[in-house]
Amino acid sequence: MVELSVVRDLVAIFGVIAGFSYYVIVVNNTRKNQQLQLETRQAQLFSQFMFQFFTTEFIKQYFDLFEMDWDDYDDYWKKYSLFSNPDAYCYRHRLHEMLNLLGTYVKNDLIEVHLINQSIGGVVVRIWPKWRNIIEHERLHMYTPNYMEDFEYLYHEVIKYREKVGQEIDSNFGARE
Repeated sequence: MVELSVVRDLVAIFGVIAGFSYYVIVVNNTRKNQQLQLETRQAQLFSQFMFQFFTTEFIKQYFDLFEMDWDDYDDYWKKYSLFSNPDAYCYRHRLHEMLNLLGTYVKNDLIEVHLINQSIGGVVVRIWPKWRNIIEHERLHMYTPNYMEDFEYLYHEVIKYREKVGQEIDSNFGARE
């Protein structure tokens, strides 16, 4: 016959096992809920940001920026500086700051690069090469060495992603032959 002390020990052991199992289930559920909250926040952040890109006005400004042409920085400054063409300067600054902020989000794992690539990856891979020399000049002569650093980071991350998935880069959009 089973002794009372053995029964108590078995009940205690099963209690510990049940408590531990409950703890593991709660931790797993908490982790899943946190991941879901993170994904939801990421989607909200991304959606809010993208609504700024998908306006008729912004799209017109993007194409205006893409059509800008200059020979060197002095030529650029004469044509498109804050003093000579404030609208163009503001459009450019707005787009670059938005792309820089998106780069910051990607760098800090707040938005995944594949989402950027699927929505505005073409914008990123077309705009950075066009404006790179201007931005690099401004890093040296006007702003700080890290000026638009996250925009550049975003460009390289989108390029890496496209290479990884075998997608064309398509950075020569709008090139004239």
